[in-house]
Amino acid sequence: MAPEGTPVFATAPGTIEGQKLQRGSPIGRVGHSGDASPDGPHLHFAINQMAPGEKWWNGTPINPYPLLAGKAATR
Repeated sequence: MAPEGTPVFATAPGTIEGQKLQRGSPIGRVGHSGDASPDGPHLHFAINQMAPGEKWWNGTPINPYPLLAGKAATR
């Protein structure tokens, strides 16, 4: 949770829908989505392992801690 409009930055280098990013690149802002209460602006954070050509919603969720701690990611 964070104030509405707070910038969100990439925590690690990677690709989002084909765009290459470096750590610290702006990727969005905190806001509201779906049926979330407007009283609680927030951001959902997830990292998925993707196969070539796979759409983001078909990726396999992974534990972000090893990746963000500089260790190998596991499925």
